[in-house]
Amino acid sequence: MSATENFNDDELVAPEWLNNDFLKKVIENYEKTKDVEVTNFKLTPGTVKGDHYASVMFRANVDYKIKGVRKSKSLIIKTMPEVEGQKKEMLKDSHIFETEIKVYTEILPKFESVLNSIGDKTKIGPNCLYYSLHPKKCIVFEDLVPLGYTVQRDRDLNNDEIKDVMRKLAVFHAISYYLNKKEPKLFDNLQYGFMNEPSIRENDFVTDGINIFIEILNEVPTLRKYKPYFEALQTDILEKCRQTFDEFRENPQSDGIYVLCHGDFHFKNLMFKHNPINEKVEDILLLDFQLSYIGPIVNDLYYSFFMMSSREHRLQQFDELLYLYHSHFKSILNKIDFDGEVPKLSEIRAMFLKHKHFELFLLSGFLAMRYEFQNKDIDVEKIILSRDHRKNLYMNKEFLDELHQLLPKYLHSGYFEDSI
Repeated sequence: MSATENFNDDELVAPEWLNNDFLKKVIENYEKTKDVEVTNFKLTPGTVKGDHYASVMFRANVDYKIKGVRKSKSLIIKTMPEVEGQKKEMLKDSHIFETEIKVYTEILPKFESVLNSIGDKTKIGPNCLYYSLHPKKCIVFEDLVPLGYTVQRDRDLNNDEIKDVMRKLAVFHAISYYLNKKEPKLFDNLQYGFMNEPSIRENDFVTDGINIFIEILNEVPTLRKYKPYFEALQTDILEKCRQTFDEFRENPQSDGIYVLCHGDFHFKNLMFKHNPINEKVEDILLLDFQLSYIGPIVNDLYYSFFMMSSREHRLQQFDELLYLYHSHFKSILNKIDFDGEVPKLSEIRAMFLKHKHFELFLLSGFLAMRYEFQNKDIDVEKIILSRDHRKNLYMNKEFLDELHQLLPKYLHSGYFEDSI
């Protein structure tokens, strides 16, 4: 594989507006002074192929002077797609940058302020150094790689890592649960996840997953008995999922448990900092809040079940992980003197069955992709664009083996009772 084949094509050449003047503006904003002279910079792709899709990312190594003092800074620049094609067309009318900018500039600082008030120095995500919606949509972050953070790409998370991830998610959810009760206007406009963001929800990648899944059930004799259940779900599963995502805004329930859902909570949207001696996790930061919205607490938990967890964690340890998550969620609310009713673990568990359509959507449309995400040759664009390629992923032996264990559990848990 050549060096360029490891990166997305639209990240090999930076747009002309990513120039000296732009970087000077960013550094001025970061340094809080106009006395900045950019002396040199180098632009390279920001991530490797397969790490993301709904944006274009560059790394900028910038050398500059302030009053004659030489400095340097490594930046990650996230922009909207500009190359004509399906990605640009799908995302041009979306709310993803407006959402992410609000999370980084208003929500996360507020979260961290609440944590600081109880002596907790936890950071949720990387520092946002600059952002713009006009004339170009972009966000500039501090590069975490020089600070010792990495994305875990080539293996599943181990037990210690996944436990730390669930604790971090519990912090994120607990603070949002508290603030949504106390200052609900803080979350105005955070309402578009991928099941109610029209430009994404209507894409074939989203709409066709259950159809491919039914075809696979029919083609595998030992799974064929589950086909009628998913055929019955097929007619309204997307609408049921949309209703779940819009529930807080359109039809809030008295027993609803609503938090800020990350919306795309998988292992490539995290960066880990490990101790170089004992390899223990020292910190985890969340990335990519483009699809964050206020919704049922279980939506992120579903997503972590399928897209964050390993097969072993899904099949053998998720009850333990959910208990750990809830214990930490509860402890955070107690520490910040939340004066409302803290959701019980049993109440969260009841939400799983209540919002089962989203779980079954992820099972039928996303789980097969999870097995592909650790492939170094993964081509996300091909997955998005090619139905034949997507269907081929469903024939992965490990995926089919897992279906033989998961589908009976759903049957025995009553997930299909009203399906036929």
